[in-house]
Amino acid sequence: TLDGDIPEECFANCRKMQSFSVGAATGSYSIGTNAFKGCEKLKQAVFPKGLTHIDYNAFKDCTLLESFDFHEGLIEIGYGAFENCKMLRTVILPDSVTSIGISAFAGCSYIQQVRLPAHTTEIPNSAFSNCSSLSDIELPQALVTIGDSAFYRCIALKEVQIPSSVTQIGSVAFCATPIEEISLPRGLVSLGDGVFANTNIKTVTIPAGLDTMGEDVFSGCKRLISVSIPTHWTEIPARTFEGCTSMTSVTLHEGIKTIGAAAFLDCTNLIEVNLPSTLSIIEGSAFCGCSKLPGITIPDNVVKIGECAFAKCPLITSIYLPDHVVELGFSAFADCYKLSEIRLGDGIIKIGATTFANCRMLESIELPKWLEFIGENAFDGCTKLTEIVIPDHVTYISSYSFMSCKSLKNVVIGSSVTYIGQEAFDKCAAIESVVLPRSLETINSFAFEGGEITNATFYYCGSEQEFNQIEIIYGNEALTEGHIVFNHKPTK
Repeated sequence: TLDGDIPEECFANCRKMQSFSVGAATGSYSIGTNAFKGCEKLKQAVFPKGLTHIDYNAFKDCTLLESFDFHEGLIEIGYGAFENCKMLRTVILPDSVTSIGISAFAGCSYIQQVRLPAHTTEIPNSAFSNCSSLSDIELPQALVTIGDSAFYRCIALKEVQIPSSVTQIGSVAFCATPIEEISLPRGLVSLGDGVFANTNIKTVTIPAGLDTMGEDVFSGCKRLISVSIPTHWTEIPARTFEGCTSMTSVTLHEGIKTIGAAAFLDCTNLIEVNLPSTLSIIEGSAFCGCSKLPGITIPDNVVKIGECAFAKCPLITSIYLPDHVVELGFSAFADCYKLSEIRLGDGIIKIGATTFANCRMLESIELPKWLEFIGENAFDGCTKLTEIVIPDHVTYISSYSFMSCKSLKNVVIGSSVTYIGQEAFDKCAAIESVVLPRSLETINSFAFEGGEITNATFYYCGSEQEFNQIEIIYGNEALTEGHIVFNHKPTK
């Protein structure tokens, strides 16, 4: 007969204990913190009625515990109370339970069925995470909040009905479950990061009242075909649809101003994208790796295209950028192998590193007159590019900017350039003419390598005396030992 509470850590790490049984109790009692924690051979634990509290980690890591009777009268199950009780198969909680702790049943990989009290309003963080056999759970109609990671990696959970009372679902709550259908309640106001990431959801309608949605919500949902987005939204959060390989078309409603980073990254079957006129920002990798996307129209109000935004979209053939765009992030259109026609808006002042690298079909491009900076490898590997005119506001040509432009014949460098970076025109063997400005102060190593460029004429816009003041680093024999015309008057 039990007279009083079972103290904390009373039987902790009794690794040979296989069973524990109490026939009766003189009154209400509790099981203390860590009381049976680490009893790794404990298979059976029998307790009489009167149990009111199971404290923190009470049975944590009792990996062979097969069953536990939760009697009426139980009020609280503490943090991690049954965490990693891998052989526990059923959890039927009485209506007397008012509190379930974080990670209470996390890692109970053999649990198949869970029943919660009808009045339950919250499922706490990680309560049933990694319960890999859980296939049967009925969520109470009083439920308001589903916590972070509540059912994370419950890989047998194919179906769940979310009650209309739920207003908040926490981060990765159902991530990595095989759920195929989900109906979100109208009263839902918040979805955390990665809630349904890597699930089997095919279609979903986001409630009109949803105000807050985290990142990665549908990331990796390879069967997702369509999503209905509330009309009052102004942003598609980062990585929302990353890796949704079954999506074929996207139409974003008027009012959307921002497409977040990697929002549609690696949507490899996306063939149609309609962007709203209200759009102003396309963040990095937004459409990177959309390998079947044949083209896209950039709205006039767009001011920023982030790094890798359209990289690895090999079927895009033409891009027209509006005058409001002021910056192209690095690799924005890199590896767009069929991109043959580009119109850059006059507002662009910076072309980032590798922005157009490996655009192999690009034959010509007119750089904006207010351009100030060309990043490293910006046009590296544009093997069909035949001519380039560097605008007069550019002061710095970065290393490798036009490397491996094998068809490049004519180069005109604007009147403000002071520096040409290392190997800027390396492996450009077809160059025939280069116009150099009087503003030049430094030409770094191998910018015009002699072993590659053999038939070029250099037209310098100053005197021979001025030319001799330029710091020309080694490896520029095509220039130092080649044909130079001094006092050239550039054609306007």
